[in-house]
Amino acid sequence: MKPLNQPERKKAFLNFLLFFIITVVVVVTVVFFSIQVPFKQNDQLTREIAKVENERTFLTKFKTKIEETVSMIDSASRIANPILVDDKINANLSELLTMLRDDSIPVKNLYESMVTNLSDLQGAKIMLRKASDKDATVLDYKQQLIDLKQQLSQCEQANAAYRNAAAATH
Repeated sequence: MKPLNQPERKKAFLNFLLFFIITVVVVVTVVFFSIQVPFKQNDQLTREIAKVENERTFLTKFKTKIEETVSMIDSASRIANPILVDDKINANLSELLTMLRDDSIPVKNLYESMVTNLSDLQGAKIMLRKASDKDATVLDYKQQLIDLKQQLSQCEQANAAYRNAAAATH
């Protein structure tokens, strides 16, 4: 017993199968892309997190070196031999500039201006130390001048006494 509408049934089944396959392909494609997009976003976010961590690490190292340099600049005027400290400060400043050149941070100008300001501060401190040394030198020279004037006055008195003695014998 064969049904009378077998060609229509076959056509309906093939239409159903075609639409079923299209629907399955669409659903599988949507699922595939919905899985792939988060993986790509994850990769992108992982790269951004690594970049931020590198910047944070750089900033921590830079901040530590800046604080060390500032403390050396502050303590240089209290130390007996500030030339050694000035050399260490110069080494720190050049190391900071090297760090800036080697790293790819977004705001290099800000950090470079910080290093420049520290260098200017060091120069001002050196000039201040030299100026305070000049005050001590001036005071020392004034004392020497007073001593030499006293010696000159004593020598003039002795010379006047010798002249009087020489004039009295003639």
